[in-house]
Amino acid sequence: MNVQAIVKRMFHTKPSKIVGVDIGTGSIKMVQIETGSKPVVSCFAVAELPLELINNGFVRNSDAMISFIKGLVAKYDFNARHAVFTVGGRNVLYVRSICRKCLTKK
Repeated sequence: MNVQAIVKRMFHTKPSKIVGVDIGTGSIKMVQIETGSKPVVSCFAVAELPLELINNGFVRNSDAMISFIKGLVAKYDFNARHAVFTVGGRNVLYVRSICRKCLTKK
């Protein structure tokens, strides 16, 4: 598969399921939504973060955080292949994502 086909597949297809992950200073929230004509929440989880993972708003151990998230995915049967993450904190820059039609070469 060529690069153009891969990029087109990544950015121009609508996933059937998507997981939203919000990593806060004391907890992590996850929700899985099945898209379609009417979006449906198919899975939801909220968990307290262990103290050794977060310190003063910073992730202390990224490998442990990954293991923690993988554990939640397995425990609550999240099975979407696409995810959107939010990470808050005073050192996070505001990033805004917009969707646009493909521009012509003009």
